[in-house]
Amino acid sequence: MSQSDERLAALTPRERGLVRDAAVMGYLLGRRHPSDEPHPLDEPVMRAVVYAALREDGAYYAVLRGAAHHYTEPATEETP
Repeated sequence: MSQSDERLAALTPRERGLVRDAAVMGYLLGRRHPSDEPHPLDEPVMRAVVYAALREDGAYYAVLRGAAHHYTEPATEETP
């Protein structure tokens, strides 16, 4: 088990969900950032991630939006 896996395993399901939501959104925002511009500081990035998650209408970033209290891996979600 890697150090990252160990750290993630120690988190609660809610904490894992928050980390996942923020990491995915941060990665996506970073991939879209122009390479010829300096990267912003952490605080504006964090605010942009939360803002983008709150604007998301789909099933993404549910924990960060407050729509779910626990993260469930997509492969294990139950269908109604």
